[in-house]
Amino acid sequence: MAANKSATNKFDGNVSTGESKEEMIRVNGKQQVIDMLRLADPAYRETLLRGIEKRDPWLARELRAAL
Repeated sequence: MAANKSATNKFDGNVSTGESKEEMIRVNGKQQVIDMLRLADPAYRETLLRGIEKRDPWLARELRAAL
């Protein structure tokens, strides 16, 4: 396996089970994270969002807006 990754190897949200593209399952990870954050207690949710914000401020803003 090559050490460098091309843009075509980037994860596109589809989970493959070796089946054809028509039979692939789409996973919406962002919505699942939003659902989990909604269930978390407020202090823990804020801790998680601050951690996300350090790595990806845009994603943290998007998640906060969805909550």
